[in-house]
Amino acid sequence: MYKTLLYILLFSFVGSCLLADDKDEILDNKNELNKIENKIEQSEKKLKDLEKQGVAVQKKLAESNQKINIDKKVIRQLNNELSQIQNQISNTEDELNSRTEQLERNKFRYLGNIRQFYFSAHRSDNILSEDPNEELRLNRQIRYLSSFASFESENVEFAQELLEETEEKKVNLVGESKSVSKLKKKKETSKFLAEEKKKKQERELIKVKREEEYESDKISRLTAEAEEMQTLIERLIEDQIQQTTKESFFAALKGQI
Repeated sequence: MYKTLLYILLFSFVGSCLLADDKDEILDNKNELNKIENKIEQSEKKLKDLEKQGVAVQKKLAESNQKINIDKKVIRQLNNELSQIQNQISNTEDELNSRTEQLERNKFRYLGNIRQFYFSAHRSDNILSEDPNEELRLNRQIRYLSSFASFESENVEFAQELLEETEEKKVNLVGESKSVSKLKKKKETSKFLAEEKKKKQERELIKVKREEEYESDKISRLTAEAEEMQTLIERLIEDQIQQTTKESFFAALKGQI
């Protein structure tokens, strides 16, 4: 630009010495140079805007990567948690089957004792009082069976409580498994959306980089054209100065030869 201004001043200084056609040619070239310089300025401004846009996209891309990595970590943790819960559910089901069988055994023994107690009590009613020892033995047997039946009844109740506790435990584990699965699905959806967003940002970044490359090449090309135009203008001015000087010299000699 400095050289351009310098030659503009020089052109103004020697303008009165130049022919009209020469002036027009130089002015046309100068106007063309101004257009090229304006294009360079516009491309430089656009290139700066693209660089800022590229930085912004890269920042968003980094944020997307961070979110994806966090979601992946959470999903791994949830998978481990689900695996543990499934193992607990499996163990609880085994425990539930075992306690169901224990309850059935306790009920069977309890009912057996009840039947024996019934038969012994019914037999006691039919025994004649002539045999006190037999009656005493039956009474002891009835008391024993009654006590044993009461004991087995407590075992049945205890087994029932353990079974209900195990069933409740399984229900809680199944509910926990559903909650974790729901959260896992939510995180997988979040990761999927973040990955799609990342792909879009990567495409946008590629587009910005291509536009940056295009504008950079355009600036280089226009700069080369401007330098060529500047050189042409300088050469035209120098040629005209030399031509004008030569014509002035011979004009001064005219009439003296």
